[in-house]
Amino acid sequence: MIYLLYGADTFRSRGKLRGLIDESRARAGAALEMHCFDGAEDDFARLGAIAAGQSLFGGAKKLVVIERLFASARHFAAVRDFLKQGGAGTDALIVVWDSVITGDAQEMLAEITPLADKTQTFDILQGDKLTRWIRKEIAARDFHFSSAEIARLVELGGGDLWAVSNEMEKMGLGSDIFESQGREMATKDMTFLLGDTFFTNPKIALRCLLTLLSRGEEEMRIFSYLAGTARTALVIKSAADAGHSPSYKIHPFVVKKTTAAVRTISASSLVRRLGQFLDADVKIKTGLARPADALMRILTSQLASSPRVL
Repeated sequence: MIYLLYGADTFRSRGKLRGLIDESRARAGAALEMHCFDGAEDDFARLGAIAAGQSLFGGAKKLVVIERLFASARHFAAVRDFLKQGGAGTDALIVVWDSVITGDAQEMLAEITPLADKTQTFDILQGDKLTRWIRKEIAARDFHFSSAEIARLVELGGGDLWAVSNEMEKMGLGSDIFESQGREMATKDMTFLLGDTFFTNPKIALRCLLTLLSRGEEEMRIFSYLAGTARTALVIKSAADAGHSPSYKIHPFVVKKTTAAVRTISASSLVRRLGQFLDADVKIKTGLARPADALMRILTSQLASSPRVL
């Protein structure tokens, strides 16, 4: 099976590509043999070996992904012949992906199109099509937006669904609503709320973080505060599991509040989260990451593994 995916709307075409890869992995499991090529960078000499060679694993299913084929005529003939000769076998899935195809590349596209079993073009969404797509995405993500918020996303569109998707996530997290409700909350109180909800409600914690950053709070100060909160939580949880009070001098109010907050969280989970801070701290100090980006990754990883909370 040969898929041809192309068009200016790379958000949807990338989504289709990811979907095909995920389906292949789900069906074949460990027996999937995947090969990826980039037409603008890679050497396509090994295409012949893929077509003729036997898999290292008996009964393996082959998936061949060829991106940006039309970006350069250098590898086109090799790929065209590969597809004409049956590619990687009858059980293989081959996906050819590219974005906008113009100029001389149109001739290459015309040669490849008849060889594809399925072709899908992803044009820029506008008007009613864009509105329908946005409403479908909102429902899929279990968000609830007003008509005014949907209109705001449509206006933002402009052919860039990446920007629309990012804004949708921010709105879905409630950062705008939270900012209006917490406008009168002092920055100090907002910081404490961030620490209090960091383990129990990552969605609210993320709202707090976005609000503090929008107010210009120093990123490293927030990172250090949360790292200390994670360390304190682990000390208190370990002591509670052992049936005694923490050996470190921690204010009784903090012990009481944190004990209640981490009651349903395992010590191993707290160790893992503290490890995320330690890894992030190294990257920050070596210039590989910014504190705000590191905090966003830590919190969104918790969101991914937690039930949705409103």
